[in-house]
Amino acid sequence: MTLTLLSFRDSVRRSVLKDVNPTTPRWSDGEISDFIAWSLDTFAHHTAQATSVSYTGVTGTTFTLPDNLFESLDESGQVYLKSGDTIKYLAPVRYANDRSVFSDDGFYTFPDKTLNLVKTPVVNGSTTDLIVRYFAYYNHPVQNTDTIDVPRWAVAALSYLVGAHSLAGVGMRSANISQWKEKPEAGSPEHNALRKQQEWFLEMYNLEIDRRHPQDRTNFWVRD
Repeated sequence: MTLTLLSFRDSVRRSVLKDVNPTTPRWSDGEISDFIAWSLDTFAHHTAQATSVSYTGVTGTTFTLPDNLFESLDESGQVYLKSGDTIKYLAPVRYANDRSVFSDDGFYTFPDKTLNLVKTPVVNGSTTDLIVRYFAYYNHPVQNTDTIDVPRWAVAALSYLVGAHSLAGVGMRSANISQWKEKPEAGSPEHNALRKQQEWFLEMYNLEIDRRHPQDRTNFWVRD
């Protein structure tokens, strides 16, 4: 199933926000796109996107990692060298503040988006490629045709999370108005209907993602 930004945004308006008046929508397309982006970043903590990047014909020891890197390679990545049919896996190593390392081979990341190899990669003396498998944030959709690449089971959860973000700004406007009310009209914060609705959206999000175990990123690449 291919889920585009346009179809998902329409679905959230129709089924979660009940915002279906095309002439006077409560939220603009840009606002809902922002809420979707925030929700995708949050969902990555439960299930991030497994992907990889290759560096062809490498000769150095320092490589810039992609901007969408979600978690450190030392925690949940896989780094290996490939030369023809020969593959050599590299292990993360300890390093000191002066970047001296405690191994004669392997890799470490410092700073966060820079991959450092302990020694220049050479496998069987021929051209060597460096492959990095890692977990990434989901791409933020911008155009209506851009896809939202979460698993199918996560679409409902993501919809509720978008709903929760949508009510945050509305709740703030309501709070600004309510400051002029007098007791007992104002009520207490617990009596705020928008806040209760937002809490319900968050409960539904958690209920949906709890149907699936959190992604085992530590052992994910070991299965290959």
